[in-house]
Amino acid sequence: MKTENPFANFDFAKILGEFKVPHLDADQLMAAHKRNIEAVNRANSLAFEGLQALARRQTELMSQTMQEVRRATEEISSAGAPEDKIAKQAELTKRGFENALAAAKELAEMMAKSQNEALDVINERITGALDEFRGAIGSKAASGNTQQSKPAQARSNDNNRK
Repeated sequence: MKTENPFANFDFAKILGEFKVPHLDADQLMAAHKRNIEAVNRANSLAFEGLQALARRQTELMSQTMQEVRRATEEISSAGAPEDKIAKQAELTKRGFENALAAAKELAEMMAKSQNEALDVINERITGALDEFRGAIGSKAASGNTQQSKPAQARSNDNNRK
């Protein structure tokens, strides 16, 4: 049985607009959340592309490793004396270890680059959202909203009398 999403046709902007919250622009709030979602989508796309590139590179490295193992097996079997085989095994083991370290480093760098690109998008959006918030607060303060609530006025009057 397939259930429908109860929020699929839900108009959050309309509902939010019906709440008469002072100094709250529902359209501006919805636009900000839309930009947030777009930033998350971009970050997810970048992360996914990074993972795809990482998987492709891992496949290439595995193919190269299998070719190197085949060549190493041929080299070891073609070596003559047992001492030569042992020396060849030691050389190939060292080279294999160095290649594995280089591959691990390359993959780690690829992953870090991908993560940084995705996080840069999120950080940029957070900075933008904070700037928008500061701007909204600044415009309210500049609009002359200096009215105090009655309890605040009473406290102010009491302090002035002392």
